[in-house]
Amino acid sequence: MGLENFIVQLHENCGQHHIDLLTRRVRQWQGEVLARLPQRATVIVTIDSAMREKIEAIPQVELVGGIQIQPKKVRRIRVLQSNIE
Repeated sequence: MGLENFIVQLHENCGQHHIDLLTRRVRQWQGEVLARLPQRATVIVTIDSAMREKIEAIPQVELVGGIQIQPKKVRRIRVLQSNIE
């Protein structure tokens, strides 16, 4: 398939240990961890979309949702040139 961004939320009783295990699994599956939010037991990952089912099968996982991360648009600034010599 292709690479996609997912938000993965673990059950509320999961701690740092479970986040570390999830992080290791994602890296084993050639994925990348973009952000870790330990207070909410949540991780944002980039991984092949075919691996989504494997993540959902982890017993501690409560939610796996696809997300889009888009950079802010860059505004063009028009510069007026003056003929001052």
